Amino acid sequence: MQRRSYPDGQKGFTLIEVIVSLAVFTIGILACYAMQLNSTVSSGRANSVQTSSTWATYIAEEFLALEYADPLLQNSAGDALNGLTDIDDTNRAGDTPDGVRYITRSGSVCSAPSSADLYAVFWNVAENRPLAGLKQVRITVVKNGGLNAGIHYSHDYYKLRNNF
Repeated sequence: MQRRSYPDGQKGFTLIEVIVSLAVFTIGILACYAMQLNSTVSSGRANSVQTSSTWATYIAEEFLALEYADPLLQNSAGDALNGLTDIDDTNRAGDTPDGVRYITRSGSVCSAPSSADLYAVFWNVAENRPLAGLKQVRITVVKNGGLNAGIHYSHDYYKLRNNF
């Protein structure tokens, strides 16, 4: 193989080599950007789910302190097991949750909706489910506004008639 000689002893890259290397570099940078964007979206979604889980746990802990016959733990909508299958109890005509609380952007818990609500917490009660003497309470949290609006989180809780 014969060596190429350059005038005045210059050596370097050809224009094609530079263009190819820039193309490879650009593809790598775009891949890193896509990875960063995906990471940011996933982090926001995880934050929404974690906050929803926290609110569901907060409501469940409130219910732990209530008596079995407390009005908040009654099947007030009269839909029994059907109420447990509703995801947020607002999708179909006639669906009514047994209870609802609204969480504002400041973290206040309210019983009436407002424009400042960030989360809505619904619950439905099914009596004697799965066994006699138990109430199954399904708590569903729905994010109302901001990034990742509409994300649902459900948590089932069981209330025993007689504590041991």
